[in-house]
This record gives sequence, C-alpha cells and structure tokens, in this order.
Amino acid sequence: PASSFTQQPQDQVVIAGQPVTLLCAIPEYNGIVLWIKDGLALGVGRDLSSYPRYLVVGDHLSGEHHLKILRADLQDDALYECQAIQAAIRSRPARLTVL
Repeated sequence: PASSFTQQPQDQVVIAGQPVTLLCAIPEYNGIVLWIKDGLALGVGRDLSSYPRYLVVGDHLSGEHHLKILRADLQDDALYECQAIQAAIRSRPARLTVL
C-alpha cells in the first residue's frame, strides 16, 4: 500500500525564544524522511547536526518525524515541508512565523 501522511505540518506563529513543533507522521513508512526549510534539506532522517536547535522527535517506529525547534529564532521564519523520499510524497508546506 502507498504511504501517506496522517499528520502534516500546519502554519504556526511562535514567539522568539519559545519552542515549537511541526508535525509529520507517516505510519507504515520505513524510508528516509527529510525536513525541508525554504527549499533546502535540513539533514537526513534524524541527523540535523548542522542545526543544533533542531531535533526530530516522536516515535520513529510508528512513523513520527516531528521537527522540534528548541528556541525559535527570527531565522527560523520560513516555509517547512516534510518529505518521504522512497515513497515520493511531500507534505503540504507550512509557514512558521516567528515574532
């Protein structure tokens, strides 16, 4: 069966310095998940080591790949998308607005 999202990121507004989580859940999918910020990949799977304030959280085995930003910064104000590479599906884009 084709993989599909049960949770996708939503547009959100966050106050600078506060944490925020963008949701992405794809049950039954075991491939690579990429988070995209303004068209650029943040890292592969759970390795976002280039972005120390970013974590991929949730129960990996049940298909949760939520993007948690520990302390939102003005540079996080962007369009985010969750992609399942092997399934060739992408979430709706979500706008994160940082105040």
